[in-house]
Amino acid sequence: GIVLRLVWVILFPAAPSSDGATYIALANKLLDEGSFEVAGTYAYWPPGYPLFLMVWLFALPTVIAVPLSQITLYIVGAIGVFRLTKHIASKSAGIVALLLITIWPNLIALSSTPEKEVLIFALLPWLFFWVLRGSSKGAIFAGISLGLTVLAQPSLQLLIPALALVLIIRNGLKSIPNAVLLIIGAFLVIAPWSIRNFQVLGEFKLVATNGGYVLYRANNPLATGGYTERGEVDLSKLNELDLDRKSKELAVRWIRENPAKFAHLAVEKQIRFMGDDAVGI
Repeated sequence: GIVLRLVWVILFPAAPSSDGATYIALANKLLDEGSFEVAGTYAYWPPGYPLFLMVWLFALPTVIAVPLSQITLYIVGAIGVFRLTKHIASKSAGIVALLLITIWPNLIALSSTPEKEVLIFALLPWLFFWVLRGSSKGAIFAGISLGLTVLAQPSLQLLIPALALVLIIRNGLKSIPNAVLLIIGAFLVIAPWSIRNFQVLGEFKLVATNGGYVLYRANNPLATGGYTERGEVDLSKLNELDLDRKSKELAVRWIRENPAKFAHLAVEKQIRFMGDDAVGI
């Protein structure tokens, strides 16, 4: 797996673009100025991946830091996939899962690009492994992993109550303390950033301010179920807090007025999402 990724990086060196370029810019700004800001926004982008990148960029130039960090994440995630599959099924199944992860084309291609998905890939199998272990220590580790995952991808905060419920369903009421430990572990990791957001913005935001705008671009008369650059109403002049609030208001209003279209877009989104595995390419 390491060899495949090194060969890819050498043959197809990639310049950061789109989200990747923004993550690099945020990480460098953290290093150079100690601030987390881009284009006048202070919490629009989730901090997890830029914070991770910052450590690598402190020690290495970008052209080395990105592929080396991505290959390291592959190793961590692949071992996690093996351990998780072995725990659920068998060692043989774990080897098959490890092989699939190793040769999956898109995961190989992501080795040369600074994308947060590889960080999430590295954390999720360990998170589920520790949840399934069912121990108090496992619950704490799962909570910490979950907190780190949420900082990288805020929508995954829905896993916090979901996995706490999974623990209770699997092992009964005796697992309530472990469920509480999982929740505490997650929020201990997330809380410092939430406090920072309150200090900087003067308003509580758990992780990021982009939720409303993403919701609106996905639910408005121009929405297609795929990526759309903007919604019907131009909100570009608003600051990030007003953008978040106004976007949520417009999105919820459109969903209430167009429940059938909303349902159609939900299905269309899943078809497009599951049908495209080429972000690394």
